[in-house]
Amino acid sequence: WDINPLIVFMFCAITPIMTVIIFNFCNSRAASDFYFSIPMRRGQLFGSFYAAVMSWTLIAIAVPSLIAFAVGFFVRSIIVINILSSLMFLLQVFVACFMVSAAVMIAVGLTGNPFSTIFTALIIIFLPRIVIMATTSMALADVPIISSEYAFGLLSPTYNIPFCFVTNAFGEGYSTMFTRWEPVIYTAVVGAIYLAGAFVLFSRRKSEAASYAAATPKLRAVFRIIIG
Repeated sequence: WDINPLIVFMFCAITPIMTVIIFNFCNSRAASDFYFSIPMRRGQLFGSFYAAVMSWTLIAIAVPSLIAFAVGFFVRSIIVINILSSLMFLLQVFVACFMVSAAVMIAVGLTGNPFSTIFTALIIIFLPRIVIMATTSMALADVPIISSEYAFGLLSPTYNIPFCFVTNAFGEGYSTMFTRWEPVIYTAVVGAIYLAGAFVLFSRRKSEAASYAAATPKLRAVFRIIIG
């Protein structure tokens, strides 16, 4: 974290942007018609493109990390790097990228233009946790001596790695996340559920949804209600 703090931008910006770019054909009617008409199943198209995103994510995490480890090795009398802790941190970043990218893919299946995709992905990633955090905060208001980090198990912000990184940036200070396996497992499971949902939505997505804010008129009403 101290040596390479910019790596957090992987799941904050780089991986979601790569996902939006590589699936941008869904936002153009002509490109969407072309890709959906080629002799390749939707599942194969989805799998190959998504594998490309995660492969480049892994490369973008591994290369600067290896450089940082190499530099640390040559100046080990000045800088001490905890290899196991660093690997845990890098694993958490990769899992966070996986979950965020899967959430973006759900948004791709529900929308038809990049702005709506990004906005919907933010709702999918953060809205459930914001509701949970507000609920637990009210529940803890009468018992201020209990820490929200431990009081509610899986409802704790520390289990959701992207959300916990964001709350850390604003000073919540859930530092124990960086040394535990539970957030990795939880975030990976949530990401897998998101990815399965994204696969179903992509397989059923109609080419006519391209360029519209939502894939169907009913979804437009749902988005407006959620925002309200």
